[in-house]
Amino acid sequence: MLGQDVTVSSTAPVDGQLVTVTDTDGAVTWEPAEAVVFVGSREGEGPAAEVCCDALDFFSSRASAEQRHLAHA
Repeated sequence: MLGQDVTVSSTAPVDGQLVTVTDTDGAVTWEPAEAVVFVGSREGEGPAAEVCCDALDFFSSRASAEQRHLAHA
């Protein structure tokens, strides 16, 4: 997407664990290995910063993501 190597880090909202996603030469890796990234979006069109960034969460595991979903359903 960016045409360059990138590392994105975020703190998981449920357990506070650091989640890191790295894209190097098109190979994507993440830590922890069981990390889950939830990407939502708002209706409409526009730059990602306007339609999905506030609906993007990094979780340390699927169980953590499900816990957050159940708490906010």
